[in-house]
Amino acid sequence: MELRPYSEEQREAFISLNTCPINRKNMNGPHTIESASKLFDKILAPSNTLLSRAIYQDEVYLDISLP
Repeated sequence: MELRPYSEEQREAFISLNTCPINRKNMNGPHTIESASKLFDKILAPSNTLLSRAIYQDEVYLDISLP
């Protein structure tokens, strides 16, 4: 398993993942493109955000703690 911080290069993939109704089925529904983009901006903003993006056997898992 490898933990990596998000960077601007992952914006499109993040938005695609979070606007998909299938991927977000059990997570209170999909985001709009605008809300997913705002969430990504919040993740990248310098703050006390704790973010983990784990890659295990080509599957991506995300854990976010926002203040």
